[in-house]
Amino acid sequence: MPRAELPEAWSIASAALRAVEAGGIEVDGLLYAEDHLPDLLLFESGALADRLAQRRLAPLDDLTPAGRARMEETALAYVQHGGNAAAMARALHLHPQTIRYRLGRLRELFGDDLADPDARFELELALRSRSQAARG
Repeated sequence: MPRAELPEAWSIASAALRAVEAGGIEVDGLLYAEDHLPDLLLFESGALADRLAQRRLAPLDDLTPAGRARMEETALAYVQHGGNAAAMARALHLHPQTIRYRLGRLRELFGDDLADPDARFELELALRSRSQAARG
């Protein structure tokens, strides 16, 4: 590694250590920080990530805690699997009909935002941030 890159490498390694110690990143053995840059970004920008999550996940505010957890899990699967119900069902270990029902509910709650790439990106950041905060 060139000497000029050492400060940046140290900064990334320090952020990874802080995230692991706070429970923001789960690790079993050695941690290669470069493999966790999105998690580090969310962890290091905690206040901004929280603010984004509050705004982007506001449609879920009126749900019960259990309902909110189900919809957050479903929304994360939605953005991770491009809305593919079969892939979502496999990932969540649920019946495809259950996923289709939840997809309809997501569409009711989030409306056109599910079709907007920027909104989906923000939604995924918000959901990953919440998931990371729940672990830590």
